[in-house]
Amino acid sequence: MLSADLFPTTTTHPPSHPMTKRIDGTLTGRRVFAVRVATTTPEKLAELALERGYYFIGAGGERQGAAGQLMDAIAEGQVSLSP
Repeated sequence: MLSADLFPTTTTHPPSHPMTKRIDGTLTGRRVFAVRVATTTPEKLAELALERGYYFIGAGGERQGAAGQLMDAIAEGQVSLSP
């Protein structure tokens, strides 16, 4: 059983900006969405994203799965996942 003390429902951190900003101060139209997941989940989501064509080009020129783009597509109903 998990203790409520370990996972508080409120935070003392100041509220973050609703969207991320570029260096010039303009908004990107994107926001950070942080969640607690298993340690392997980010890699698994990146793999699923890459398999479905959601990727970005990494620093070394390789394709890497874009989990954020995949989650956007799921939220918009463009992609559905089933076991």
